[in-house]
Order: sequence, then structure tokens, then C-alpha cells
Amino acid sequence: MKSEYLTLSDLGRVLKKRWMPILAVTLILAVLVAGGGLLFHAVWESTSVFYVRNFQSDAYLEQYGLTSSQLAVIQTLAKDYAELLPQSDVFLDRVVERAGVVGLDRSTLRDCLRALPDGTSFRVTVSHTDAQLALHLSRVIEQEVPLYIQETVWPNLQSAHTSVTLLRASEGAVKVFPRPALFGSIAAAAGALLTYIYFLLRFLFGNRLEDEEEIVRALPDVPLLSSLTLPHSGADDALTALRTAYLAALGKEDGAVIGISSTVMGEGKEELALALAASLAAAGRSVLLVDADWHAAEPMLPVTSAGLSEVLGGSAKSSAAIERGKDGIARMSRGKVPATGADLLACPAMAACVTALRAEYDDVLLLLPTLEHADATVPATVLSSYLLAVRPRICCAKPLRGAASRLSSLSCRLLGTVAVHEAKELPSEPT
Repeated sequence: MKSEYLTLSDLGRVLKKRWMPILAVTLILAVLVAGGGLLFHAVWESTSVFYVRNFQSDAYLEQYGLTSSQLAVIQTLAKDYAELLPQSDVFLDRVVERAGVVGLDRSTLRDCLRALPDGTSFRVTVSHTDAQLALHLSRVIEQEVPLYIQETVWPNLQSAHTSVTLLRASEGAVKVFPRPALFGSIAAAAGALLTYIYFLLRFLFGNRLEDEEEIVRALPDVPLLSSLTLPHSGADDALTALRTAYLAALGKEDGAVIGISSTVMGEGKEELALALAASLAAAGRSVLLVDADWHAAEPMLPVTSAGLSEVLGGSAKSSAAIERGKDGIARMSRGKVPATGADLLACPAMAACVTALRAEYDDVLLLLPTLEHADATVPATVLSSYLLAVRPRICCAKPLRGAASRLSSLSCRLLGTVAVHEAKELPSEPT
């Protein structure tokens, strides 16, 4: 889980980062649903509204109105009439006979008919793929409903007191399906919302860190010193910014011994160590770069006859293992891979070696194994600070927090993190 909480700014941040896939899903769903709707037959609806009358005269109702009990009775009647019409074979047969449509029978009409109560009235709707037929059936129903209810429900009622009258005749058939614009808009809105929620949950509960903001979110108490694209080329403002941030975080400490590591392999700690050493040397500082990562398949520095393992084993002196390059950087290779490499970084000889070297150099950069290894940490009495290389989309929040917690439990200072991006391959120039 990247974070235990979600802020309002996170909502905008997720939208800002993921607006392109959200827009893509929105457009795709809108086109698919709107275009797919054209494959279906159109459905048309024609609706008529009928009013349930009270048996009082219009003059009486206008003067005194309805009591609550009378209103309840009328509403009940409206509900009963709405349920009666689609179920009554007699009513359906009367409509079929009066409509005179070839191929129309009772079963077909029942499938097309829908009646719903609405207070003191009820609506009768006819649905059909033929708009003219739907309207024609509504006209027949408008005539048959009052007659049928009068003759069936109230056979002894005087014709002057009709219980149901037509309140509003159908104004024409309305297309209800498919409606490409409406359905496409609904699909687009639903797709945008669901895609946004997906990225929001991924941001909150995902483990992989995608960018610098998420690195800072994972370790809010640890400064992000810089963001680099490595390998770099020539003068790089990002390297200058890293050097400035590094020196500011280091303070006035002389002879700093910095352990450079990462949570897993492939995050660019070797490139970070080489780039930082070059930047510090370019600023006139004396720098020693030491390869102490015996777990790496390939060494960062070419292995010489005398390296760190030989110095710690007592078979060579540190001065013999250091090579000074024309770029102003002193280098010490890891030497031959020792059988007991797990014990070398914490042995007394390591502390003595580092103590002697820090007196000769402004900065001693020690490349360490990744922190997933048991021997990746050097006692706080040996190192000044740790610097972690973090590669977005490779590093995960949980291991990064675990590494910081492990260093804290050993009283090791975490100087900061550096986001290391891999340079994209440039297209070759045409010959």
C-alpha cells in the first residue's frame, strides 16, 4: 500500500497523471455503445393517460373537493385498473378486434402493453418496433378503456357517471430504444468514472512507485535529493542539483563516508555512484569510489590484483588497491569475491580501513549490496550516511519503507533518496 490516507490534492493528481487512459476508455465505450445501438431495431412508445373520476358531480367537487378517504379510494381504483387491463383477455380481445391489424393477437398485444398507476390516474403505454402501429393501438385503447371499465366493473352505473375518462391522449410515438446519444453519453460517463476509480484505488493500494511524488509519499520524512536520467551526457543540470542537495544535506561534515544502495537490483545504484563521484570531482572535491558489492554479477569497477577484499583480508594495503584516474576520481575495486563476503562489511578491518580513508578524501562513496541482502548494511560507526537509488516503476513502497526502517533500527542515517530514470534509446541518425 503506497499510502494510508487520501487527500483532496491526490484526487487531482491522479486525474492529471491518468487523463489520457481515462479519456481513451471514455471515447471507446461511447463509440462502442452508440454504434452498437444501431444494430438493434428501434422501439417506439405511445402513452395515454386516464383519469379515475369520483361519482360526485363536477360542480360538487369544484366546491367541496375530495376528502382523504375519497382520495384513497380513487388511488386504489387507479392501481386496480392498471393491473386489470394487461391481464384481462376480454379487454385485449376487444382491442385486437377493433384495431383490425393483421397478425396481431392477444398474446402479442399483452407483450406490447404496459399500465402503471399515477395517483388518481393511470398510464397505458404501447411499445412496438412500428411507430405507426404503436400510435394506432393507443388510439384504439383510448376508446376502449373507458367503455370496458364502465361495462365490466360498473355495469349498473348510469352512463352519465363514467368512472374513467381520457385525461391526455397520446401525442405520438416516441423512440425509446436505441438512443445512441443518450446511451453513448451514459456509457462514456460510467467508463470515465470507473476508470478513474480504478486508478485511484491503484494509487492508494498499489505497491509499485510510479514517479517522484509517490517516492516522497512513501517516505515523507526522507528528502528526495534529485531526479536523474542516467547514463548522463556531459554537463547535466540534474547532476549539479544532486551535488548541491547532497552537500547541503551533508552539512559541514568532513571526510564523509556515504553508502550507496537500493532496495533491489536494477535501480541504478552503480550509475548513481559513478555520476555522483564525477560531479563531486568536477567541483574540486577529492573523491574515492569503492566497490563493495560482492553480490553483483558484474563489478562496477574493473577488478584488479588488489581490491577491497584483499585489503580487508590483510593481503594488500589500501594504497596499493587505489587507482587514480585522469578525471580526478580515486577508485578501489571490490577485488576477488570472498567466500565470507557477508562478514567483511561489519568486520573490524572495514572500520579501520574506512577511518584511514576518510582522513584522506572529502568524500568516500561506498557502493553496497542491495538492502535485500543481510550483509548490505554497514554499522553506523563506519558510515556517515546512506543514499538510496530509487527507480520508479521498479521500486515498491513496502520494500522501500522496510529498508528505511531497517537503517533506522541500526541507527544509520538516511541522507536521502535519488530517483534514477533510465535514458531512452535515441533513434539512430540516417546515414
